[in-house]
Amino acid sequence: MATNKPLFKWLSDEIGVIKSQRFHQFCGLPNEAISYVHERHAVPIVGDYGIFLREFGNANMFNGWGGLKEVPLLVYPLEEIRRQVMMDGRPFVAFGDCGDQHVFFDERLIISCCPSPVFLLDEHRATQIYSCFSDWLFDSYLWAKSRYTRAQWSRILNGARPFSKGELEIVRSRR
Repeated sequence: MATNKPLFKWLSDEIGVIKSQRFHQFCGLPNEAISYVHERHAVPIVGDYGIFLREFGNANMFNGWGGLKEVPLLVYPLEEIRRQVMMDGRPFVAFGDCGDQHVFFDERLIISCCPSPVFLLDEHRATQIYSCFSDWLFDSYLWAKSRYTRAQWSRILNGARPFSKGELEIVRSRR
C-alpha cells in the first residue's frame, strides 16, 4: 500500500516538541557513508535504514539531560570493523544499540542491496527480532522513552526553566 506519509515522520514530530537541547543528537553523513564497504567495494544502503541515514545521519538519542539518566539509543553507519561472523560462517554487521543490546543486519543481504531483518547475536546463534529497521527503531524509541517517568518526560519536553531576574542580572554583568 503506497503512502505519502514520510517513514520517520513520527520521529521528526517527536524531535520538534522536545525543547531540551542535545537530548537527541543527529550528525548528517556524507553520501559515501551511506554505503557499506565490503572487500573494497561500496555497496549502497537501501530500504528504511538507508532512508534513516539520509534523513537523520548518525543518531545518539536519549542523552541524559538535566540530571536525568541516559538511556542509549544509537544508530550508526555500517562499517567492516563492526562485522561479526557466526560459528556457521554467517556474517553480520552492527548498526545500532538500544540500552546494552547491540543489533545487527545480515551482511549477505546488505551486500546484495537488500534490506535486512534485525538480529541479536549470541555465541551460537543469530535471532531475528524484527523484520525491518523501522519497526526496531519505533519499538526501541518507545522502550527508551518508557524509562522516564511522566514528570521526567515533561521536564524533557519543556527544556530548561527560564533564567530568574537574579540570573539575568549575572549574565548582564558578565557581559
